[in-house]
Amino acid sequence: MEDRWRRISPDLLELLPTYLESLRKDSARLVDELNHQNFLKIGYIAHNFRGNGTNFGLPEITQLGHQLELQAKACDLAGSTGTISQIQEFLQGLVPPPAE
Repeated sequence: MEDRWRRISPDLLELLPTYLESLRKDSARLVDELNHQNFLKIGYIAHNFRGNGTNFGLPEITQLGHQLELQAKACDLAGSTGTISQIQEFLQGLVPPPAE
């Protein structure tokens, strides 16, 4: 098991598969909202990423969520595009813990 997963409380570890699926769905929503330049919804999703990532052993998601939240507030299309790409790349490379 990766070190990142060992730091998570057992209660949250049980919820991790659902959380990861939610992150993947939300990252797809981010692309859709970006295509519509809906920065309010992008900021909302980013805020959730920022608030939950570290609790689930994903400080990268917290950091990227914070960055995206600031970009959404500024209606920064180019910055948001880059950060959303980073989020998707991170999630694609993420290896979940084995089921017990």
